[in-house]
Amino acid sequence: MNPLQDDLTGHADDHALGLLTPVEAQLFEALMARDPALAAQVARLRDQLLPLDQSATPVPLPQGFADRLRLRLAETPQDAAQDLAPAAVPPGLSG
Repeated sequence: MNPLQDDLTGHADDHALGLLTPVEAQLFEALMARDPALAAQVARLRDQLLPLDQSATPVPLPQGFADRLRLRLAETPQDAAQDLAPAAVPPGLSG
């Protein structure tokens, strides 16, 4: 596989699992409309995942979960990359 095909495969997985944002899903669906093989791949993934989805017993979230999650998100830095120290440049590669 080539890198583009790898990306499409990963996006197919994400699309089948419902993990794409609405905009990403819309763009991916446009790709599937032009690529029957990609659409078939997503259909196969959905068919494979359906029994798992149907076998799961819904479990209600604990009382106050959403509020605790919002608070935790508000307290968590959203760009952890900013907290990382810059990587050292290996000798001989500095400009």
